[in-house]
Amino acid sequence: MMERKIRLKAQMEEKRRIKRLEELQVRSEDPVEYKVNHGGKREGSGRKVVGETKKVSISLPHGDWERFDELRGEESRSAFLRELILKELEKE
Repeated sequence: MMERKIRLKAQMEEKRRIKRLEELQVRSEDPVEYKVNHGGKREGSGRKVVGETKKVSISLPHGDWERFDELRGEESRSAFLRELILKELEKE
């Protein structure tokens, strides 16, 4: 019974996907009638550059990760680490 529900859901999703592709195809055939006003690069959009990006991997014991996440609260891990590093660099 559960497999049948999963199969039916997948079929419905596939039908929706095909319908959406067909709609996009119709729009692309007559670009004057269907002007798309979204997507593409826009000035001022996107994430603001903070500085040079370098990927870093850090290993900590499980308990330390929990404490780290408690300390940072809602702030992202990278923003929290950036703040800690800059504070330490300012001491020099």
